[in-house]
Amino acid sequence: MLYNKFNPVVANEDDKYYPYECAFDFEAMLKKIEITDNEKKLQITSEHVPVSVSIFSNVPEYDNKPIFICDSNPKKLIKYFVQNILKISLKAKSINENKYSHIIKFLDAYVNNNQNDLDKFKERNGPSNIYDDKQLKLLVNYENNVKNATSLKTQFENWYLAMPVLSFNGSKYDINLMKQYLHKSLEDCGEEVSFTIKKANSYMSLKTQHLQFLDIRSYLAPNYSYDAFIKAYKCKLEKGFFPYDWFDNYDKVNNTELPAHELFFNRMKNKNITDEEYNICINAWKDNNMKTFKDFLEW
Repeated sequence: MLYNKFNPVVANEDDKYYPYECAFDFEAMLKKIEITDNEKKLQITSEHVPVSVSIFSNVPEYDNKPIFICDSNPKKLIKYFVQNILKISLKAKSINENKYSHIIKFLDAYVNNNQNDLDKFKERNGPSNIYDDKQLKLLVNYENNVKNATSLKTQFENWYLAMPVLSFNGSKYDINLMKQYLHKSLEDCGEEVSFTIKKANSYMSLKTQHLQFLDIRSYLAPNYSYDAFIKAYKCKLEKGFFPYDWFDNYDKVNNTELPAHELFFNRMKNKNITDEEYNICINAWKDNNMKTFKDFLEW
């Protein structure tokens, strides 16, 4: 709206688009649940409990190495996650405030000038209950000018203050995985959720003043896989392989050996990874000089 209503006041075309983002990915363990009623047809045997998260951003000072957080306490894990992404967002905010300072000053003056015009009009004409039709029309015009100027400023602030926080399939998995602790962690950091876009059990978007959670899959063709997404952008890295069913206890992060091939069997998919895929895991363990399974979790 800003660029349609006014002449562009940015250095180049790229400055019309928000320049930064932050991506994250959670890993969880399958904590076993004790079955108390064997007569139920539907048995829930385990629950997903978040144990680690990796964060990466293109914001300067945070664009060299991913942030890896691992904790046995999911409440603390989500707290540290929110603190870190908020810290990144505030860094982006600082850069943007300097980059777009001329626009911010313009919008401040735009709102103030319209407010001053309204105040002067009221001073000249007295209380509104004695206005004639012409004065009432002018009053409405001045008030609309203030309203429109304030709306324009708010739109720009909503744009440059909120950093996109991206995930792949996060609307269905990652947000649901941490939602038990997410809102409280956000509130503890002074961030209140201003709006949420929810579809069934999926969180398409969740926004606070400085963060906007978005799922990349919402902008891709249906059933578009993570591997296909990576290959489409010609990335060298590939999605790793993980022994989800085996990882049912946090203490296993201290294991000093890579789990055996058969422990990568996935009951939900009813299949194991191939020998070639397991060799990728072996090579990753050796090449990255891994000492414990926590290192593999980070990989």
